[in-house]
Amino acid sequence: MIVAVLMMLAFASATALGQQQAPEPPQTYVVPASQLTQGQIAQIKVGETLTNLEQVGKYAGIGKEIGEGVSGALSALNGEVTKFGNTEVGHFTMLMIAWKIMGEDAVGLTKDLLGAVVGIPFFFLTSLILFWSYKRLCIPRKVLTKKGPGFFGEREYQIVTPENTGSWNPSEWAIAHALMFLVSTGISCAMIFH
Repeated sequence: MIVAVLMMLAFASATALGQQQAPEPPQTYVVPASQLTQGQIAQIKVGETLTNLEQVGKYAGIGKEIGEGVSGALSALNGEVTKFGNTEVGHFTMLMIAWKIMGEDAVGLTKDLLGAVVGIPFFFLTSLILFWSYKRLCIPRKVLTKKGPGFFGEREYQIVTPENTGSWNPSEWAIAHALMFLVSTGISCAMIFH
């Protein structure tokens, strides 16, 4: 226990010594302008102006050097890229870069278009077939039974009710058609909006 306390004291004193050895920042004084002479004020303004001009000049020179360096590098790079782009390997590389950038978007767009091109006609075709089937199996209809001579000849019609087809009656067929319409609509939506 004593050893632990002594180690803690040693660490605490080392920390305190480390803090004391840090260099002190330079001292600055803030004095109102009314307490300075005209000469001191002029000297401060000249010093500020010179310091600002030196900094602006230094940064302008650095900016010019950076601009010239970047311009030279880009013109050299542009020339080399143009030469490389005119080769077969360059064409292949540009194709690979374009695929890397736009490949997923192109595949997604193709899937969306294919879904719309297949899904929309599928919906309308299945709807028309179901409507025709519903009309034949569930709704009473007029059937031409007798036709007179000529185009405007006398015609006779008879109302025919749907017969039981197999073991189903017309109301069961109507329910089956409604369910098939819902299924075909779901399939169409899955194709279009996947």
